[in-house]
Amino acid sequence: MERFKIDHFKKNNPGKEFPWHRTLASSDMEEVCRRLADILQVPSGNNLDIVNALYSCSQVLEENNAETEGFSLSELTESINISPTENVYINWYRFDNIDEIRFVDLCKYFEDIWYPGPDDIDIFDSTLSWILSITHDGVIRLAQF
Repeated sequence: MERFKIDHFKKNNPGKEFPWHRTLASSDMEEVCRRLADILQVPSGNNLDIVNALYSCSQVLEENNAETEGFSLSELTESINISPTENVYINWYRFDNIDEIRFVDLCKYFEDIWYPGPDDIDIFDSTLSWILSITHDGVIRLAQF
């Protein structure tokens, strides 16, 4: 998680600690990429191929946008019949910077974690049976495997 997001959270929420999260170790990120490469049937070792294949097999959720007033990640996952595990992962770029966080915390503090404009993120859990991609302008895509 970028330090400025944690600092911004603390400034806007005096007395509250930023929710628990951890950045995955390189070996854990490599394992995620290996599993995704297998699922997407692309050569492992090239994360850009994974990103492109993920985009190609995902569908835009036309009725949803993360920039919409009152957007709720938990309501979205419920409406598309996805039941995330307790912890989920946030990919910040090309699966080379991934954070783990509790799903309930990501939902509760989504506006403090995803910033419209600079952030394109992918959210998934350890099952890798689904990936929600949220672009910098709030467009939401879903890939299910």
